[in-house]
Amino acid sequence: MVAESPQATLRQTLGWLLLTQQMMVVHLIGILPDWALAIANLALAWRLAIFLGKVPPPRPMLLFLISLMVLLSLVPLYLREGLAITLSVMIALAYSLKSLEVRSRRDILVLTLVGFFLISLSLIPQQSPLKLASALALFTLNITVLLSLHSSGSARSNLGNTLRLALFSLPMTLLLYLLVPRVDPLWHQGMRPAAETGLSDTLSLGEIAELTQSTEMAFNASFELRPPQELLYFRVWIHNLYDGRTWHGARPHPLDAITATRAEEGHLYRISHWYSSGRLPTLAMSQGLSPGLRPLGDGLWQGRGQQDQVLSWRPRAVPAAPQAIVDALNLPPSGNPRARQFGESLKGLSQREIVHRVLLSFRDKPFHYTLSPPATGPDEIDDFLFETQAGFCGHYAGAMVFVLRAAGIPARLVTGYQGGRWLGESNRLQVRQLNAHAWVEYWLPAQGWVRSDPTSMVAPDRVQILGEQRLAQWWGLTGWLKESAPVRTLGAWADSLNALWHQQVSGFDRLGQQQWLSQWLGRLSVQHLLLLAGSIMLTTLLIHLRLARMLTPPKLPALELLLWRWLSKRLTRLGARPGRATSVSQLVSLTQDHCPQASRPARLLQRLFYRLRYANPPAGQRRLLRLAMWRQFLKLRRALKAEVDTGSAMDIS
Repeated sequence: MVAESPQATLRQTLGWLLLTQQMMVVHLIGILPDWALAIANLALAWRLAIFLGKVPPPRPMLLFLISLMVLLSLVPLYLREGLAITLSVMIALAYSLKSLEVRSRRDILVLTLVGFFLISLSLIPQQSPLKLASALALFTLNITVLLSLHSSGSARSNLGNTLRLALFSLPMTLLLYLLVPRVDPLWHQGMRPAAETGLSDTLSLGEIAELTQSTEMAFNASFELRPPQELLYFRVWIHNLYDGRTWHGARPHPLDAITATRAEEGHLYRISHWYSSGRLPTLAMSQGLSPGLRPLGDGLWQGRGQQDQVLSWRPRAVPAAPQAIVDALNLPPSGNPRARQFGESLKGLSQREIVHRVLLSFRDKPFHYTLSPPATGPDEIDDFLFETQAGFCGHYAGAMVFVLRAAGIPARLVTGYQGGRWLGESNRLQVRQLNAHAWVEYWLPAQGWVRSDPTSMVAPDRVQILGEQRLAQWWGLTGWLKESAPVRTLGAWADSLNALWHQQVSGFDRLGQQQWLSQWLGRLSVQHLLLLAGSIMLTTLLIHLRLARMLTPPKLPALELLLWRWLSKRLTRLGARPGRATSVSQLVSLTQDHCPQASRPARLLQRLFYRLRYANPPAGQRRLLRLAMWRQFLKLRRALKAEVDTGSAMDIS
């Protein structure tokens, strides 16, 4: 029984287990809900008090009631998020609550094995460098708990053995990472909170009380020719239907094939690390070139899987399908009377003048951009235009579309991503979720769909401000630091590191693996591939055996012994025929008999050998003795060589 055992080794194991469990809770921040993290921390604080002897362990009935309350608290989570997330939270809470009833070695073993499972589970939604480093530290602590459970060594010894075992696994880990086929649904699976600046097929302004920022990666774009910043509008959803409260994504209409941009006329670009299974973020009038791309209509594209997609684009307006123009004039039968009246008052003007008047109204009136807009009533567009005059991009784009439709101009709301951060002087663009944006497309008979961004009339530097403030928000820095040069430099460095990580590690998907294998192994035959794979496996096995001290290298004889072996072979050539067990003194005697001129260096070599072998001299003197032996050996070798040459000459004569 662990609780009754006085052994220090068991107490050390419990200490390692508590440290591991607390670090697991820290590791799960951003994955578990806040209330679940609070329950886990309270359970571990209780366990720490038990470990220190401050409070007794809980009674079984009390522990049953606590577990029942935790299970009931999971019901709302199940109704809101589904079964997969609920099971993950339940396992994490059970991992923390189980520590309150650790009574045997078996309980510790169960908690450790569940800890390994939670580490793997946590890497499904997030594979950032920080999360991976935390997972490796947890993996090390879990192995330390196992070693401490079965070893009587000190804490330092157990930790050292754990690090050695982790080192053993590195060669095989690298081999599996490069050669095991990727499973896209697990490798790229992600869970994003619903309140962040992500994209959806609906946009309900009145239901959003506060829109938070997200610094999570959205995708990377690599361009053949860097486009101007004002053209970086990546379209994902077209919201054509408005019911008075919510904008809905309508079914795209196919474009006329004649008006579509031909691939050879455009500039190539590549979208990578787009982890959504839905539509691909693309520039206006893009033409898909990758085999997995499927046109959806209205210039939108559907990607297949998580592979990189290659497209071409031209800076021109999007053509219009006839039915899309009809849909872009529909308004609810009632609601927002003042916005309707404002639009109808502009009907006598030209289409360009109407658009200009609407944009000027945003610029000249006291509108301001905010991620925490005030609440609005049933007539949300009227309240925004004439009362609150505060909102984010969706408010401005939705209001402009409503007014343009009331004025008789076909218009629609488009959501996607605008801008991004260029990585140095390269043509690679990194786009985050904070770059999510909404704008307007209105129809002109001579041009087709023309983009207009009403938010730029109020906050032209919206994306730049958000990007510069993100590190300040992460660390809670004060306002005067938000736009400082060090923060900008650190942000650019973090972006480059993240881009490299996504490209080389988490972005090493099935396509990247195939390209790597084709680049390095494509020219090898099947026999060579099998030979290479076998060599790698054998080398890895030998490294593991050597690191585990199961494979000892052959013990080479000392240099001074090799000198006598050489002398034995040389005497054989002179006809002396020494045996296998011939001693050093016997070799010297044979040398005197068969080569008298070599007797002196042989005797001196013998004396030096005895002093080195049996007198146990200090390290400095041993080096001098070996150097002297080498000199005498060279003299002996020259004397024997002269004897052999003389004998050969006599045989010839």
